[in-house]
Amino acid sequence: MRGSCVVVVPVYTLELSLSEKAALRNGMKKLRDYDFFFLHKQSIQVADIFESLSLTPSQALSCRSGAVEDDWLCSTRSYSALLFQGWFYRLFEQWEYLLIFQQDAWVFGTGQDLAHWIDKGYTYVGAPWTGHLGLDTPDVGVGNGGFSLRHVGAMIHICESFKASHAPVFRGVELADQMTLFRDYDLIPVSQWPLIFCRRLLVFFPMLFGWHNNLVYLSKVVQTQEDHLFCLYAPLIFPWIRIPSMAEAAAFSVETNPRETCAFYQVRRPFGCHAWEKYQLDFWLSTYPEEFNSVLKADDYAPSKEVFSSPLKPLITVVMATLNAAKDLPDSLGSLAEQCSRHFEVVVVDGGSADQTCQLASRILEEARISHRIVLLPGSGIYGAINRGVREAEGEWIYVMGADDRLVSPDVFATIAPILMKAKPRTLVVHGDVWIEDPGYPYGQPWDLPRFLERNISHQSAFYRRKPIESLGIAYNENYPLYADWDYNLRLFASGEFLYVPLLVASYACKGASSQRQDEIFLADKETNAHQYLGWRSILLMPPHRFSMARGVRTTGFLSRAQFLLNRSVWALKRLALLSQPSS
Repeated sequence: MRGSCVVVVPVYTLELSLSEKAALRNGMKKLRDYDFFFLHKQSIQVADIFESLSLTPSQALSCRSGAVEDDWLCSTRSYSALLFQGWFYRLFEQWEYLLIFQQDAWVFGTGQDLAHWIDKGYTYVGAPWTGHLGLDTPDVGVGNGGFSLRHVGAMIHICESFKASHAPVFRGVELADQMTLFRDYDLIPVSQWPLIFCRRLLVFFPMLFGWHNNLVYLSKVVQTQEDHLFCLYAPLIFPWIRIPSMAEAAAFSVETNPRETCAFYQVRRPFGCHAWEKYQLDFWLSTYPEEFNSVLKADDYAPSKEVFSSPLKPLITVVMATLNAAKDLPDSLGSLAEQCSRHFEVVVVDGGSADQTCQLASRILEEARISHRIVLLPGSGIYGAINRGVREAEGEWIYVMGADDRLVSPDVFATIAPILMKAKPRTLVVHGDVWIEDPGYPYGQPWDLPRFLERNISHQSAFYRRKPIESLGIAYNENYPLYADWDYNLRLFASGEFLYVPLLVASYACKGASSQRQDEIFLADKETNAHQYLGWRSILLMPPHRFSMARGVRTTGFLSRAQFLLNRSVWALKRLALLSQPSS
């Protein structure tokens, strides 16, 4: 076994925590059939490393070591660059595989388990990035490099090859986005925009036309980690690279969202894990207490402060206004209980139900172990209840859900979470599509201003960014009993950006009051409000009702289009004259 794999332990400092020492001693005990190689800075003496780990003389003699310049191990970025150097892997040419074992990794398996993974013949194996299951990361794929198995010969070939690729990721929009070709200009003074853009073009065009279309160049110009290069980009150039599926990689190692990952991929005990103190420490300690006894029983053990002093707040707060809705809650709250991502909370605001609405909601959410609050607000009205729910919310995004609505699948929140986390600061609303059950059709698509002025976004498809909206002082206007959400969306449209995502979010049955009746108060105020919120844009873009899409106006032919534009211009002039008159 010793000739097949070497365990490489990067050592950045001699000031190891109790948990790091325990993790290394645990790894050396369970993988004692393999060689251990301590990679350290030149300024650190290997004898001091062995002393800090309290290794016996026989253990120290069995270990190997090597030093690199301090600059390679001074930061995460420099360490990532080190692991993309061909000469680094040539240090281990006498072994077929190397296992990167960072100090915050933990081994559950044995040497035989490692031999089993070596026999599979993969080029690279690491913990999956499970951005679709929770908040710990926005990435999805395989796999994290903190505890990873790598084929030495393949790593050398990849790192030293300048083979070009014409894969879309190297020549298309994704590369431009990675290199910030068209974004992040809000962080740069306007006067520097032309210069910055020209500099970015000088980097982008050589790759676009294949002059520097290879991984070596990509690693220098794109701000990404080496594990992303090996797992996401290298397979586009080298088809022979073998990467396991996310389900199989989860059996090797788990890092982000461990509770959700193990449940989703039905992993009883992975071979190892990475960053066990950083991500859901309570899960590891409660699921495998026998593994961590040596740590927990120590008098001087204290978890990282960041684990407990700054608990992870929910990404999404679901606000639900209820009134005598006990018959509908099993479906609506049941769809929340089925979500594979649990980084959300529920705030139920009840208007004084005479049935068992509050008791049933509390029981369903408690059985599903979903963080929730029940707020009693008799006689508040639906939008008064929603306003109160928003004030009670702790999540970064608000999702307003009716008592008779339901999410269409268990992965809705897991799918939308990475999009919400990556949304630009000016994005106030992220929305998708909904399914209207009766008569049965999807409702959504991107919303432009003319369409917005004619019809509303369904709140069942929309996620609202809480803090920026609160800072703008925007809330639901309770004077509008049925269409306050339409007024709310118009004000947000005037204040920020809307992002459309082609995702079916929820379904609803059109049984609510706003689906059965019209809000005559809002409709009478709509044009005036739109002009107040949007200024001249509302006048130029809001057509009179007779020209609306609902009336089937044809504007495809030249004469029809000209007549339509003429009528709209006349109407706009009349509206300008009307609005310019002093109010009586």
